[in-house]
Amino acid sequence: MYPRHYSFILSCFGLCALVLLSGCQLTVPAADPTPPSVGMTVFGLGDPVPVNSDTGPVTRSAPAGAEVVLLATGTDTDGGVKDIRINGAATVNCSGGEFGQAISVHYIANNPEDPEIGPGDTASDRRFTNLTLQVDDFKNFCTGDLTFDSVTAGFVATVENFHGGTASTPAFTLNHP
Repeated sequence: MYPRHYSFILSCFGLCALVLLSGCQLTVPAADPTPPSVGMTVFGLGDPVPVNSDTGPVTRSAPAGAEVVLLATGTDTDGGVKDIRINGAATVNCSGGEFGQAISVHYIANNPEDPEIGPGDTASDRRFTNLTLQVDDFKNFCTGDLTFDSVTAGFVATVENFHGGTASTPAFTLNHP
């Protein structure tokens, strides 16, 4: 059992982490001329991979069995974040049968604010969303006589503030094999 002050310290640490992750509350202004900012981090391919305006487009290959997690963060410290989303599409290539097949799969993950919130209301200056991909699941799209060959998937995170301002990350492309 930890001494009592350790529990207090751990509780304070947990509370601080929660506050940092949830962002700050603000009053949505009547106008917001500045755009929000957005970033995405990809986990599960070794070191975390940032995708933002500084990195430009990023491409990585995933090994069999990988679980890839995309975490998007949208921030607007002077106007609040209305929505953060990750949009993506994958092309799964299968061979066999008479002709083979290319299958298109679409993904979306988002975390919108309450649609009733607007100017004068309280909202967060930061929102998060994530998308988890199991690389081996792409093989399930090749059925019957078809055999999985490869997949190429592209993802972009987009943030929107309460006045329609948006920002998007460069593309993250995932290849397997």
